[in-house]
Amino acid sequence: MTDKGRFLLKKLVMDFEALDAAGLYGKVDITDLVILAYVRQLGTGLYGKYSMLYVSVDTEGLMAFCPYADASATISERLDNLGKLGLIEIRKEADSPVLVRFTEEFDKTWTSCNPLADEHRPPPVEGPTPHGTVAAKITEDKDTAARIEYIERFFNAENTLADPASLMEFLDIYTGIILRELESKGREVTPSVSVYDPRAIKEVKAAITIICHAIKSISAVLNEKGQKLNHDHLRDLLIEYVGAVCQYYDTTGIKNITLRTLAAPDAVQAFNQVVADFNPGERPYFFVENIIGLR
Repeated sequence: MTDKGRFLLKKLVMDFEALDAAGLYGKVDITDLVILAYVRQLGTGLYGKYSMLYVSVDTEGLMAFCPYADASATISERLDNLGKLGLIEIRKEADSPVLVRFTEEFDKTWTSCNPLADEHRPPPVEGPTPHGTVAAKITEDKDTAARIEYIERFFNAENTLADPASLMEFLDIYTGIILRELESKGREVTPSVSVYDPRAIKEVKAAITIICHAIKSISAVLNEKGQKLNHDHLRDLLIEYVGAVCQYYDTTGIKNITLRTLAAPDAVQAFNQVVADFNPGERPYFFVENIIGLR
């Protein structure tokens, strides 16, 4: 018997006739399907719009996602096979982990084969919610606007966060990462938090505060090294932030943790202390180099 909440993959329901019709019979197995589910869930703004994000896949992460997956064949071999089948795009760069994402065409096939593919997404918000309208509601607060500008200084974004569409996509991705990590820690997460929903403005502002303070905790090192964060660095930083704050609140007996709880001053202070503990005077770069992976 396993502990409740152990599996990040709760269900895998597939229409095998649809897979057969897509020409995949004999070309993929159950573990390949688990990998595909992992790639799509990790690369999707789970609590908002689908965002086609490149992600890295490793054995440890896959087994945490679903311990029933067969890890006997190397992940790289399976990814190469899925790439040759045209199911995923693969990006390889020197001295960097292999990054993958669904092809746009296969995402349509996956949705047709997996009736639960989008069950985690919130119901559509009634009425139009254009990027500009929601972004304006978020940034009308001067403190929030200043935090977004601060984040942009340290994040290697392809498009400026002053652009409403880019800002909303950025918040969709990283709010989803924060919420997924909360869920993986056994916290109950309400899947109706969408950055595109005007009713969730307070939660989105809290996510901005979390991202801002997480970056501030290592900003001195980033300034000295003259470097910015990429997606993997910021994702790992936020995962560490959520983990450290959850551990702190465990000591206080607080179990119900929300975005606003994570953004509270005592949560920020708890994470700052974790970073400080990793960085005694003789090794000030230890946290960013060995925990975040920024070298």
